[in-house]
Amino acid sequence: MNHPPPNPPRSKLSIGVFLQSEALTQALSQRLDYDRHFVTLLPSSDEFFTFVEQEKQSLDCLILQGVPTLPQLAHQLHGQAILLPAVVVTTDAQVDAAECSEGEPATSSKSAIATKAVDYLGLAFAYHTAEIWLTLKQVDAIND
Repeated sequence: MNHPPPNPPRSKLSIGVFLQSEALTQALSQRLDYDRHFVTLLPSSDEFFTFVEQEKQSLDCLILQGVPTLPQLAHQLHGQAILLPAVVVTTDAQVDAAECSEGEPATSSKSAIATKAVDYLGLAFAYHTAEIWLTLKQVDAIND
């Protein structure tokens, strides 16, 4: 009697996380599924760059924070020839502040939030074209 081979164990997605906000780091770490993701939280930019340089062949993606220093971080990654898919997380307050400053009504559209976040940094994109911008509320929606 032939039995189908067992499903091979699913490999975990390797994610490098560098967020400047401790509150955002805690909130995001509570939302990630550690059964499906191998997550490395890096507390400083020096540790982040050392880790990414050492692990760039095995990393699947990065999670970064949409802050004004993101272009410098992206420039350093480019300088190390590191281009990985990235999720750029913003707090809901950052998006609300950007919307209020422009006097436009709030919207839940992902494209509108990404546009606001990119406008906030003054770039066509912050890191490279394989990035997506999400708020914590949107991360929650993915997990549901």
